[in-house]
Amino acid sequence: MQLTSVFDLLSPLTGLTAGKTVFIQILQSSLFVNLALMAFNLFPIAPLDGSNILQMFIPHRYMSRYEDIMRVGPFILLFLIFFETFLPVHLLTGWVFGIMSFALSIFSAVAGMVGL
Repeated sequence: MQLTSVFDLLSPLTGLTAGKTVFIQILQSSLFVNLALMAFNLFPIAPLDGSNILQMFIPHRYMSRYEDIMRVGPFILLFLIFFETFLPVHLLTGWVFGIMSFALSIFSAVAGMVGL
């Protein structure tokens, strides 16, 4: 059986009852929402967790400038959320779906190695 995505693992098979099909669809939706929230939280703007990860790689001599930028991080984040559709580059959408695609490809590879 060839898998093209992790969702193939949860895809409804023929002969399933309606209850099992609904349960599988709930699992698919839960996986999608959780991956999207994980990817969004990794965005490197304060107050999200990605800013703490990025901070570990900032040289000490630039730390005060980085902290100044992170003070306005919530405003930058709100701007990106509200005005992303008007920007020529979709930063948040590209970030979230890029990380989600990467995570799903890893899940698919692991499922393929396990033989699911």
